[in-house]
Amino acid sequence: MLVALEAFPTAGSQLRWAGLGLVPVGVLVIHDGIRVLRAQQAPRHSPMTAMPSGYRLATLGAGAVAVGLVAVLLVGNTQQMKVSYHDLFTANVSTGFPGAQAIHVPPADAENLHGVTNALRAECSTFQSLPGLNSFYFFTGMPPPTDLNALQWMYLFGPETQQRIVDRLRTIPRLCVLEEPSLVAYWQQGQPLPSDAPLLSYIRQDFVPYEHVGPYVLLRRPSTPVAPSLKPA
Repeated sequence: MLVALEAFPTAGSQLRWAGLGLVPVGVLVIHDGIRVLRAQQAPRHSPMTAMPSGYRLATLGAGAVAVGLVAVLLVGNTQQMKVSYHDLFTANVSTGFPGAQAIHVPPADAENLHGVTNALRAECSTFQSLPGLNSFYFFTGMPPPTDLNALQWMYLFGPETQQRIVDRLRTIPRLCVLEEPSLVAYWQQGQPLPSDAPLLSYIRQDFVPYEHVGPYVLLRRPSTPVAPSLKPA
């Protein structure tokens, strides 16, 4: 699939570029169709290399049309990107995080990202996330509690692997959990959360919410004191 990174990294801005990859596929289909039709019409004793001028002209014409179509789509997408995505890029704000300064998001989203990052830094030594929200390890500068990190760990890690994670998490003081319920609900649309998930059970049974920041929920163990600057949700 032919794709390209634009000058303005905005989510969804590459969808139209992906459609360009269908053009050469269509050209190949047309070319193969012409060859099949030619083979069916040609006498069996005639070699395939002896192509009449009409067939050659049709092949060259199909190639010229494909090149022209790609050029038109390329120029059109570039112009539309410059107009639409440049405006969207400048209307939003930088995340401000190391390695992600060029990514622009709506101001409310940037505020939520910084709110979560500040809360984690103030309250936690590290955190486990549900589902995997590994970008916050970079944002906070905190090391992950284990090397077993995945976005949909609820489905990828079996009970034994999850129990290993739980055993490690029990030894970490001031451990927090960062949850985004909307993402959890998204994954459950295709498959319910497993009932025999030790890590999920550990989070639900041993942690309670203490702060909400936008779509995010921060949880802690009930015995963990809350910093004076933060109020329980």
